[in-house]
Amino acid sequence: INPINEFGSQEQKDKYLPPLIKGEKIGCFGLTESEAGSDPTSMKTSFKKTKDGYIINGSKNWITNAPIAEIFIIWAIEENKDHKSIKGFIIEKNTEGLNTSTIENKTSLKISPTGQIILNNVFVPSNPWINWRIDTSWFCTS
Repeated sequence: INPINEFGSQEQKDKYLPPLIKGEKIGCFGLTESEAGSDPTSMKTSFKKTKDGYIINGSKNWITNAPIAEIFIIWAIEENKDHKSIKGFIIEKNTEGLNTSTIENKTSLKISPTGQIILNNVFVPSNPWINWRIDTSWFCTS
């Protein structure tokens, strides 16, 4: 909810916040990766701009609610670019190329399902509903 509230357009807020706040839909926040942990400047999930939108490829791991989410916030870095090109995308469940799996036999936090998100050539249209850019300079240290 917070990324949409903080960084989303008014249209995104109007579409996604009411069902999330009412508990009618479940969301998840896809940042953590196997090789990068939760450091967005080291992530491997990438996006490529196309004529009509974006293509996203990569995976996210240890994501709370991933197996049951209907709205995914996915962070990706522009292909062949640096950390200043990180964008957040809102992707809805059942988008072609978006798959999840459940991490079984966790030793803690068993009340919420945790899983992996696989993004295989996920197309996200270029429109006001889906993307925003944030300043990631505060992630970097010198």
